[in-house]
Amino acid sequence: MKVSKVELKERFVHIPKTGIYFARQRTYDGLSSANTHEELALEEKRMPTVEEFRMALNYFRLSPNKGLKKLYSEITEVREPLRACHLDAYFRKTESGLWLLTRNKTKAEKLENCLMGDKLPGINFDDWLSRKNVTSQGFPKPNISKGDLYYFHPENGSVAWFAAGSAGADFGCCKDSANSGPDLGVFAVVDA
Repeated sequence: MKVSKVELKERFVHIPKTGIYFARQRTYDGLSSANTHEELALEEKRMPTVEEFRMALNYFRLSPNKGLKKLYSEITEVREPLRACHLDAYFRKTESGLWLLTRNKTKAEKLENCLMGDKLPGINFDDWLSRKNVTSQGFPKPNISKGDLYYFHPENGSVAWFAAGSAGADFGCCKDSANSGPDLGVFAVVDA
């Protein structure tokens, strides 16, 4: 089912320089990463990659538009209830290193040199959003500044997510792809 121009205008935000439209609302709550990919594909939508998600958040954060500022707060604000979303990143280790698989595991590229240790409490959220010491794939480099965004490094066989709740915000790359829960959904994207 192709996304109509009306749906794009009403339910998505065009993110300049990314070639995507980003959903204004999280959907498919409670599904695993694999099931979410399947459901999105039926609608000709997909999950955002880490870099697309990072760029969208930064766009919302810097926008003068009150609606986009509200969307930014909805995704990132430290408060109850917990809100989490799938990101399109699956990690696979081979003899040649750790690989990043996106587009529901159909696109593979070697993971660039990034922070490979957990940071608790974390990395600097503003630096991550503004791409200061961040790879082209959207992952923090080893020298990123310290901050309050909890970071869980990529692990073989895991997927990525972003979450915010009363205990803080985190960007993680170590969840099992079968993981699901009522607080875990997706902000769908559509290619422009």
